[in-house]
This record gives sequence, C-alpha cells and structure tokens, in this order.
Amino acid sequence: MKISAFCLTTNAVARKYPFIESIKSFLPIVDELVVIDGGSTDGTLEAIRSIGDQKIKIVCDQDTKWEEDWFYSRMSHNFNRGWEECTGDVVFKFDVDWVFHEERIGGAGNKYNFRTDCEQMEHRGKCMLKMNRLNHILIDRHYIKKETPFLVFRNNCKQRGFNIKWGLDMERWGWGNIPIIGKYQENGIWFGYMLDRSDMDYSCAIIHVYDFSFADQETIRELRYRNYSAIVKQAGMKWRQTAISKPSISFENLNGDRGYVFDHWRASIEGMFARPQTQISLEKHPAIMKEKIKVMTTDMYGYGAFGWLKEKFSIEKANYFL
Repeated sequence: MKISAFCLTTNAVARKYPFIESIKSFLPIVDELVVIDGGSTDGTLEAIRSIGDQKIKIVCDQDTKWEEDWFYSRMSHNFNRGWEECTGDVVFKFDVDWVFHEERIGGAGNKYNFRTDCEQMEHRGKCMLKMNRLNHILIDRHYIKKETPFLVFRNNCKQRGFNIKWGLDMERWGWGNIPIIGKYQENGIWFGYMLDRSDMDYSCAIIHVYDFSFADQETIRELRYRNYSAIVKQAGMKWRQTAISKPSISFENLNGDRGYVFDHWRASIEGMFARPQTQISLEKHPAIMKEKIKVMTTDMYGYGAFGWLKEKFSIEKANYFL
C-alpha cells in the first residue's frame, strides 16, 4: 500500500502557520508528500526544500497561483490538483496548521499503527476515513472535531465507480475543502454528495489543529478579512440545486474594515468557549511542537487568546509551562 498526502501553502511564513512542523509530522506516515503552492514569495518554498526529504514534491506553477482577489473555488481547484498529483492508493489531505501525533504512527511498544489501520480499512472496502482532530482555541485546551473525512482509498472508490473530487457537498454548505462524489463543475467548484456512512470509518489518527495559535492580531485581521470577503462572494453566487445559507457579514459591512471583521470573528470564537473544553498539558502535544510552544510570546493568539485565558479560566499561563 502506498500512502500519499498533500497540502496547500501560500506565504505560510508570513501567515505564521506551523507548516514546517506540520509537514515533518506527516512524513513518517506517508510514502509521498505533495505540496501545492499558490505562489509564495516569503521564503515558504525555500523552508520546505530545506527539510531535505525526497518524499516531498513541490508543485508551483501558473495553474496553482492564487489570485489577489480570490474565491474559495481557487482552494477547491488546488485541492483537486493535489489529488491528481498524488500517486498513492491512499490519499490524505491535510492543512498546514495540522500536526500528526507521533504516538499513532506505530512501532515497538505502540498499540496504534496508522498504516495497519489503513490496510484494515482498505481490506474492508471502505472508501474514506475520518479521524479525531483536537482543535485548539487556546494552546492549553481543545475540543474534539471529527465529522469530516480527509483520507480517501483511491482503489476502493474506483471499484465502486465513485469519481472523487474536492468540492461542495450538495446537502450541506461547505467551502470546497471536502471530498465528494463529483457530479459537475460550475464557477470553478465541483458539486456532488458525501459518501454514505457505511462507506466510511474512523482511523486511529490524532491530529492537533493549531489554527492561528502562533499568529498575532494584525496577521489574523488580514487573514480573516480575506476569508470573509471570499465567503461573502461565494455565498452570493447562485448554484442550481444548492441551498446556500446567507452570510452573517455583507459586502456593505466589509467595506475594507478589518477591525469589524476581526471583532465579528472574535465574538464567534468566544462562543466556542461554551463547547466542552479539555485541558491539555505541554507533554500531551506532539513532540515536534513542544519547543515551539515553550517559546510562544504574549502577542500570539494561542498564548492566551489576547487576554481571554485569564478572563475565562483564571489559569496562570506560567503554571502551564512549568
């Protein structure tokens, strides 16, 4: 069994994603790792090349280049380019703020083995795997999110006649970043349906999702404005047979106001504190992330979510790092 993985990058250095740690964490579980780059100019590609692993293949050309004013269709297009570039029997799509936990890789004395897990699921005829993702709102706590599959068994899909694409699920709103049974393409987005639950299963994988943990407020302001602008434009498009929810931010409200968008995003994140949160010690993070976490500075979102930590939980950050 050949396991491939792919990810997207565009100026990941400037956007302060833990992309090097992310890529390095996936290398031990794959035979091939494809990076689809959208035209980075900040040293991202040089940093990836410096890893020096022959498993890594970088694809960066005119076809993958992000527009200055982009839609989520660009993301969908680049996901599908990654899917096409991968040659494995199993294809794993990951984001560069995801870090695979080493205890699930396998080896002596380890009860988990990701490759064995994949082999068993392929033998059972499964087409996709879901996995547990520990989403960090703050660096010292997380909530579990495991609804979306990101790993596809290519051979089993072919045997079933499933034409897998990354695109928009017709039954629920998505942003072009989920594998579907593609039906047709419109405005750069593939449309289709998710597989039935009987065609999916859960893997033993544990993924830590660090999101904006290492970014400061200004970086997040720019990223969220770009994302919300794309959401508004995408939701304003009309697709046949598609129920699209109205975005909570309008073009009028956007109007170039990064502060407005940031405050809207911050309010939505604060609402997530109502979800069941699990505290996590430094030792429970992936080994490749421990040193990076230790040297976090107070202006980073994950350090204390800009003061939310003390306000919400009355936990002294210093105690967490001891």
